[in-house]
Amino acid sequence: MNTDTINSMIGKINKSNKSFSKFNYALLVKAIIVISIVIFAFSSVFWWREVRNNPENLFNSMLNNNLKTASVTRTVTQDNGSQKLEQIMRIQNRTQHITNGKTTITQDNGSTVIVTESIGQPNVEFIKYTKIDTNQKGAKGNKLDFGEVLNTWGENKSESNDQLTELYQDVTIGNLFMFADLGKQDRQTMLNQIKDNNVYEVDYNDVKRTSLDGRKKVSYKVKLNPKQYISMVKEYGKMVGLTQFESLNPDDYSDSKPITFAVTIDVLSQRVEATRSADGANVQTFNGYGVIENIELPKDYIPATELQKRLTEKASA
Repeated sequence: MNTDTINSMIGKINKSNKSFSKFNYALLVKAIIVISIVIFAFSSVFWWREVRNNPENLFNSMLNNNLKTASVTRTVTQDNGSQKLEQIMRIQNRTQHITNGKTTITQDNGSTVIVTESIGQPNVEFIKYTKIDTNQKGAKGNKLDFGEVLNTWGENKSESNDQLTELYQDVTIGNLFMFADLGKQDRQTMLNQIKDNNVYEVDYNDVKRTSLDGRKKVSYKVKLNPKQYISMVKEYGKMVGLTQFESLNPDDYSDSKPITFAVTIDVLSQRVEATRSADGANVQTFNGYGVIENIELPKDYIPATELQKRLTEKASA
């Protein structure tokens, strides 16, 4: 074999090695990309399932989201067998502390239906009856007619600036969870107090996972400690400007038993969706997060005591 032939073969081998190296490098890059995607996908699924949706992390995220809530709609349903109540209240706390909504009370399987509308601020509330329908008769056997008092606003003020109206007490303390639109630092202060004072005792080992309309839910059994809860409410009042909570004394609740209830959290939004009392008689659902409405206080009204007097007179006619 002559020298030229050998050099030609060596040249072909070198060219082949270069092509093979280019091929291996391209293949290696593609393999790395594929492996990276697989690892990323696996880690994302792992984070979603084991970290974000971990029952304790989910509950804590819900508490955090409650404290960056400008508004929420709460629906309360109660049923004691002879009377049913449904109350839908919108609670806003970004630019002003205000709530408004509708309450429907049904008695004796629908023989009596009463519908009211309410608007409330910490120190004043307004109520009007929009419907009173009953088959009960008056003193003379006549059908009761409340037409003249319907759609008349009645005003009720708290006895002093240090007291909240009953309506505003209900839409704040009565929620079992507090809602506010706080900054990051204040939120963390509140969350630390909730955790350090053991406001909520949560059984993370006994959770129920469900799915409704394609959305995953997690339900918990919770105990609320009243004394610690009131301490949290006082701190909440300082942060949101509700000075009426300053007069609360946590020690007054030292002997109060824990309040047991169930809470359901929507996994995707990490928002509280519903709470249910231990006996199932009281259910609260929450939705409409962040929707702000322009709510104006009534300009024409009479004292709530006068409105009640007129209703009593009509009922006795």
